[in-house]
This record gives sequence, C-alpha cells and structure tokens, in this order.
Amino acid sequence: MQFFKPKSSIKDTNQLIFDIAEYNRDRDRKEICRRLSSLNLYSPVVSSKVEMKPGEKDTIPEGMIELPSVTLQSLKFVLFFINKNDRRLGERFIMVSVAEAFDMIEKTNDFQGLLFYNDQESYFGILRQDFNRIRRDFFPKDPEKFMVPPGHKIVMVVPVKQATIQALESGIYIVDFGQYCNSDKVFAEIDQLNESSKPVSILWIIQYDFIAYLESTGGISSFLAKLSKVISSNPHSRTMVLPKNAIFQASFRDSLIQLGAHIFSSGYNDSCFVEVHKPDGSITVGMGGKPFS
Repeated sequence: MQFFKPKSSIKDTNQLIFDIAEYNRDRDRKEICRRLSSLNLYSPVVSSKVEMKPGEKDTIPEGMIELPSVTLQSLKFVLFFINKNDRRLGERFIMVSVAEAFDMIEKTNDFQGLLFYNDQESYFGILRQDFNRIRRDFFPKDPEKFMVPPGHKIVMVVPVKQATIQALESGIYIVDFGQYCNSDKVFAEIDQLNESSKPVSILWIIQYDFIAYLESTGGISSFLAKLSKVISSNPHSRTMVLPKNAIFQASFRDSLIQLGAHIFSSGYNDSCFVEVHKPDGSITVGMGGKPFS
C-alpha cells in the first residue's frame, strides 16, 4: 500500500512559526496562541546548582539553574526550542510547558519575555506583559469541581511513557505506544487478541514523542501499513487519540484520517478516555477530548 501526503488545512507548528516570521499575519498569531496550552518547550541548561536526573520531573528553586537568553531591541528573552530532537539543545536540556515558562519568567525581573525557535531559524516571541492575556484568552479554564456520587468509580485513561495494552472493564482495549517502542511487538499482540476471539474494540493513543521517534527512525510508512491492516480487518479499531501537541502533527494526523481513523484530542489533565462505574454494575464510557474536524 502506498501512502500519499494529503494537503492539510492545518499547518504544523514549525510551518506556523515560519509563516509568522515571514508574513506576520494576525490569523497565524492567533492560531499559535491557541496551541500554547499544549505546547512543550525545550531549553539548553547553561549551568545548574542542583542535580538533574534525566527524565524526572522536578521543581527547581529560583536562581539554581541558568538558561540561555537572547536580546532583541534591548529586550531580554529566555530562549527555547519546540523540537525535542533539535541539535541546538545539546546533551543537557529541560522541558517545560508554556504555562510553566510563564511562571518561571514572572519570578524574576531579569527577562522581558520568552522566545522559541522552530526546527529552522524562524522564531516567535511573547512579552511578559502579554502572559496574563494569553492565559485568559487561550488557556483552558479550570473545570468546575464535582462530587463523585456514592458508589460510583471514575477510571480516567491518560498517556503513559511505556507502551501498554490495557483491557478495561467496559471491554475496550487501550493501546498506547508510549513515547517510543518497538511497534512490531505491539501489533503482534493485537493480532493474537483478534485471533483468539472475535475482534476486540481498540482505542489507540499515539503521542507526539512516538511520532517523532518514528520520523527519526524512518518508520512512519511501516507503522501506517501495519495500522492499516488492523483497522481494515477490525471496524472496532478506528478510534485514535492524539494527545496534547500530537494533534498538530498535520501530515501524520491526515495520514491516519486517510486510513479511515476517527481522531480525538485529549481533554483536561490529558484524559483520553473515561469510564464511569455505577452502583448497579453498568458502565458509561466517553472520550476525554473533542473529535478532530
């Protein structure tokens, strides 16, 4: 099977940053602001006074870590990149959300904003005076608090680091490829499940880091071919969640749609799927995020 790259109506974030730098269109600036709440930023560590363990999330006290900065028009910006595999990051770097970067910059008077590069030489900058407006207009609002009724149980499925195949009590199988994995082994297990009984209902979770891993290893075409084989033989395996900024990987996302997949984003707290277990033994299920259209 041959896969063709369809023309996408939504630009990936690298292209979007390039277009802003080149054309400065208002619609592009609004679009990147809409993506900020799900965008991860990466910055090289110039120096650190604390031990940093790879892959671990930590809260670093103010003044204990130094990140690079750039000066534009007499304004000093903290420097970030949007791609984890960018060679400019070097061997030691940190990952923060945009919200965390805002908070970090606001704790010091040394910087007037942040700036992040795409995978080339284009960049987008945000002044600290605009942080609150972006939070108000583009970041998700905290959901209303609710009480779980007595006797009810809530099961929320979120992305995980390691590849997993999880059978939920509702009968749905969650297949999460994690941040990187040998997808051949995952597909082999799915084939065994489908052969051992009637085809099972599958919800796939495909994360940004896994997509980047496939791209770096040249495995996109092979992965899509194996996925196509599964969903063409099992009509109950077409639902897929591209959590957080994975939804903006336009070429990959559109290839999935071309296969007949039903694409969803993740919801609040990265929820991909939810089960509500009621006292009478019944289970209500739902998606964590919205369908992509």
